[in-house]
Amino acid sequence: NENMLSYNNSTLVDGLSVTASYAPSDGTLVESVVSYAAAYTGVEGLTVGYAVDDNGLAGTANIEVDTMYAKYAYGPVTVGYQKSNQDADASTDDDIFTAMGVTYAVSDSLSIGYNQSEYDDDNNTTDEESTSISFSYTMGSMTLAGAHVTVDNQGADSAAINDTSGYALDLSFAF
Repeated sequence: NENMLSYNNSTLVDGLSVTASYAPSDGTLVESVVSYAAAYTGVEGLTVGYAVDDNGLAGTANIEVDTMYAKYAYGPVTVGYQKSNQDADASTDDDIFTAMGVTYAVSDSLSIGYNQSEYDDDNNTTDEESTSISFSYTMGSMTLAGAHVTVDNQGADSAAINDTSGYALDLSFAF
């Protein structure tokens, strides 16, 4: 949108950054949209953030999304958490996504991680849940990474066929 205004300032307070944008209503957007995000990194190892956005549509097509997250690194351990909400004017379109993860740097070359997430689709009574265990090993310009991922109730459907599991292995080179 050529009439969109945006603002970004990372010097309000040490460690605080704020981003905001405004898009006036036009042929596509029925309502004006104000979106904003803030992140704070003023405590060593900690990052917290919050963001809100609106799609600018009217009536039951209007959807507002907000997300908040926190990540803390202490020594070789990093822990993160995120929660996102999608609120729509239609009563059955309110969805919630939550995720958490932890990684551990075993050495300068090897990291392992565990992640878990849940997606609550308001249109379904069953939540989609996923879990992954991963590793990454770096030697020089080569990285070998792998993961085992399980997803239960894929697509928020509790039928046994929607419970999946898989492995991923990746070898990459940086030049």
